[in-house]
Amino acid sequence: MVSSLPPPRNQIPVTPLGEPMTGSKNSQSDGWSSEDEDDEMFEANDDKTYVPVCDNQDYINASYIRIEVGSEEFFYISCQGPLPSTVPDFWQMVWENRSDLIAMMTQEVERGRVKCHRYWPERVSCPLDTGRFHLSLENQQIQEYFHIKIIHMVEKESGKTHFVRHLRFTH
Repeated sequence: MVSSLPPPRNQIPVTPLGEPMTGSKNSQSDGWSSEDEDDEMFEANDDKTYVPVCDNQDYINASYIRIEVGSEEFFYISCQGPLPSTVPDFWQMVWENRSDLIAMMTQEVERGRVKCHRYWPERVSCPLDTGRFHLSLENQQIQEYFHIKIIHMVEKESGKTHFVRHLRFTH
């Protein structure tokens, strides 16, 4: 659970690292593109969203979700499956938000088309290196309609660790 939401979108620069966002981090062709957006700031009421990573110096195509249940608030992130080129950004977002559960709702391939590139370690003996993070599969449970994996993240520079449950629906 995240303790607070990020600043409103109208306060986050659209051009991280001094470069205009081109939408190249979107996995689907009907996804967000900033070419139609104001070059300086997002409009507060636009429906295109992203989650900042690396201290607002970059972004990932995602949305924060806040749900109130009684007196409690729960925070989630909804995002597309990452492209091969955005896998490091995806895991950076997981790390920075201390996400402890990833629920994968799409299939890797739908109607013969890749919808989500594999961004998780598939086997215990095959860790995944994303640059900043080393990911290893600690445990898994395979059920008829879903797979649960426990992924151990290690930030290579600091040695700090984080565990993430990856719930992948298969039907």
